[in-house]
Amino acid sequence: MRGTATPRVQSGNVVRAPKITTETTRVDWSMHPELIAARHRGFGHHTPLWTTVSFETAEPLTIQLLEVSVTHDPPRFLAKFAEAQPGTAVLDHHGRRVLVSTTPGAPWVEITRVKPIGGKKDIPAFDWWKGLPPGPRKAGLVMFS
Repeated sequence: MRGTATPRVQSGNVVRAPKITTETTRVDWSMHPELIAARHRGFGHHTPLWTTVSFETAEPLTIQLLEVSVTHDPPRFLAKFAEAQPGTAVLDHHGRRVLVSTTPGAPWVEITRVKPIGGKKDIPAFDWWKGLPPGPRKAGLVMFS
């Protein structure tokens, strides 16, 4: 943009990026949150990231994550979840969002819009949470895998 770039010949073999598959877009919650957000920005518009929510009393649910970011202003109540294992999802009532833990000590991933698999429309993550089975919904805590 400033006109200071100088062209140079590419050396070595051409490297092609791997094909984006369904498994590529499955979220590995042990990744750093910046990497999860980068994947969302990189190919989420074409093939959304997805995860599974497991329950003790109901069938697992698969959801696509349509709006994903890294939260740099976590609510204070997250301090009690400092040792949460990756994939622990917590409802933030005040912020109307779902927050998911990743690597210990890293920021949390913020999810604000999801789409349940099965032909349903995309909805705010807060509203999706309100439709969960009573136990997890009231506990305000679920595990993504």
